[in-house]
Order: sequence, then C-alpha cells, then structure tokens
Amino acid sequence: MRTDDIRILERRLKELTTDIHEIEHDMERADPKLRETYGERLKAIQSRRRSVQERLAELRLQKALAWERTDFATGLERVLDRLGRGLDRMTSRRQH
Repeated sequence: MRTDDIRILERRLKELTTDIHEIEHDMERADPKLRETYGERLKAIQSRRRSVQERLAELRLQKALAWERTDFATGLERVLDRLGRGLDRMTSRRQH
C-alpha cells in the first residue's frame, strides 16, 4: 500500500513541478496585472508541492523503518533457529 501511495505522490510532485515551471514561464511574458494573478497561483501551487514533499518524505521514512523492523525480525528468527538447532545437536549428543 505505501509503495502505491509513494508512486502517486511522486507523480503528483512531478505534475506540480511542471505546473510551477509553466507558470514561471508565463509570468515572464505577462503584463504586470497578470503577473500578480500568476504570482498568487504560483504561491498556492508551491504550497501544495511542499505539502506533497513532506508527505512523501514521511511515507518514505515509514517504509524504510518497516524494512528495518522486517530485517531485524528476520535476522532474529534466523539466530534463534540456529541456536535451537545447536541446542538440539548438543542434547542429542548427550543422549548417545
């Protein structure tokens, strides 16, 4: 689920960045009154982009932490399994 959310946000971030570049380009050729309108739109889109960037960073961190927990749990399981097999071998040697 998080991977899909990350992809969606990455796509949205690219779209917002493209929108920002287009508005900046349009502002260069616009008259002063229109520049003001573009400026307001630009600020709103930049704010949305920052929100998306923050959410994306949160999801990436959560995903990384989930991998760490999974890796730790898997490693611990292997260690305990090896320990159990070692104890089994020791007890079986004593019985012979």
